[in-house]
Amino acid sequence: MARVSSDEDKAHMVLDVFKHFGTRSGEVIMPEHAMAIAMKRDWCREDLVDGLQIATLRGWIEDGPNQTIRLTEEGFFQVERLQRPRKLAALACGGSGVILFRYRG
Repeated sequence: MARVSSDEDKAHMVLDVFKHFGTRSGEVIMPEHAMAIAMKRDWCREDLVDGLQIATLRGWIEDGPNQTIRLTEEGFFQVERLQRPRKLAALACGGSGVILFRYRG
């Protein structure tokens, strides 16, 4: 699994999940659904958990009813700013580790 290093990218992972589901301001998703998308996209679980914390601190998401995650108005604004879901790719670097980069696909 590819690791994401920047807080910005981790927070945007969360926004990508909401964008995937077409979530609007005030709507909620189940944490299990966020994890399912993370697994499907081969994201590291710890990065998504960090992203949830960062997005909460930025006011993009908040706790919803029954242990759900609610997208705030500011979070929805940020989701709308994303032109496409970001994709993270990893490239092996001659045995010296992994390089992460973003591309729009």
